[in-house]
Amino acid sequence: MKRLGAPASLVDYNSMKFVIIYMPDTICSKQYIKQLQQYNARKIIKTCECAYNFQMFYTFGISVDELIYPDGSFPLAEIIDQWILIIKQHFQALPKTSLAVHCRTGLGRSAVLVAIALMESGMKPQDAIDLIRVKRRGAFNSFQMEEIVKYKSKNRLVEKAKIFKRISLSRKFNNIDPDRISRRETTI
Repeated sequence: MKRLGAPASLVDYNSMKFVIIYMPDTICSKQYIKQLQQYNARKIIKTCECAYNFQMFYTFGISVDELIYPDGSFPLAEIIDQWILIIKQHFQALPKTSLAVHCRTGLGRSAVLVAIALMESGMKPQDAIDLIRVKRRGAFNSFQMEEIVKYKSKNRLVEKAKIFKRISLSRKFNNIDPDRISRRETTI
């Protein structure tokens, strides 16, 4: 399969890091894992039907979850709810890591999920599209962009982003209780 765009693109917002990447294959598996390690990815979200050996990732401490939905489309509410839950659990447990998301080429389904995460973290839809397109040229088809603009965020990650940042700071400063860190200190 011909690869389009960058192999991996980091999108960093509100103490959450997402790596948008294309589908792994056996030929490039060592390079793929190196890139995931470079970005400290500890979980991959697979959004497309494809068969590859999950074990190669488990060996390197990277888990794989599936949120499969049709190519060129926008995810249903149940997929979005599962995605938000994965994000909350991942960054609460591993705040200094990244969460990788892949579809076939890393331009459609994976980019849409990251855009949803950004919007649920407080970013405006057009800003999410622009940020991802700067990082991942060619991301989104016209239908996906329309759906992103129409998407009504419930801000489910706004408060979590603050908590993730507090947890990260508390670990940085010798396990200080995150509840004792003042609001002013978390905005550093």
